[in-house]
Amino acid sequence: MFAGQPVLPLLLLAAVSYAAEQTVFCPVGDTITLSLVLPMSERISRILWKYDRDMVADWTHGHFLSYGRFKDRTTVDNTTGLLEIRSGMTEDSGRYEMEVNNRLHDLVYEVKVIKRVPKPIVWIQPLKCCPSSLQCTLSCDGSTEGAEPITYSWASAKLFPITNNTANVATFSCRMENPISHQESDPKANPFFPEDKSRFCVAQIWNC
Repeated sequence: MFAGQPVLPLLLLAAVSYAAEQTVFCPVGDTITLSLVLPMSERISRILWKYDRDMVADWTHGHFLSYGRFKDRTTVDNTTGLLEIRSGMTEDSGRYEMEVNNRLHDLVYEVKVIKRVPKPIVWIQPLKCCPSSLQCTLSCDGSTEGAEPITYSWASAKLFPITNNTANVATFSCRMENPISHQESDPKANPFFPEDKSRFCVAQIWNC
């Protein structure tokens, strides 16, 4: 290098492929189905599905193998690339990708295996709620662990405050919903409803 010659930065150019990602929700116990469009311009000799970099299923020249917990509950269609995993479990949630003829496909699946929502129950808080109360709160409850994400239709939230301003409504019910299912509660009497004035302000107790 000659004195006074400017030093040019060394640029390293790397080919980067950007994979499209699609989220798929599947109910626990149902079959997880993932499909991709295979290239029609070449003979398919190998289809390899991976889960978080581990092998799920491998179809090579007519021979098929499945691995780990996917063994004996997985199939691959060598003409469409369709992957089916029977009896989906929460442990099957994760990132799935496919290689065709040893080349990574540009579509990646983010699978979420979740439970269906339970039938919700409407609770009134505090337990002592009657027409003389300033405000009470309705709660839309149920065993929702493993069923997230969940939305609540009466106010897009789990809790819903009520006051004398809601006295024109006889009953309340709530709806739980997630990407795979929905359930609605039984109606709950409104303690502020005018026809309910004969009720005393006593503790209300429900069993789960």
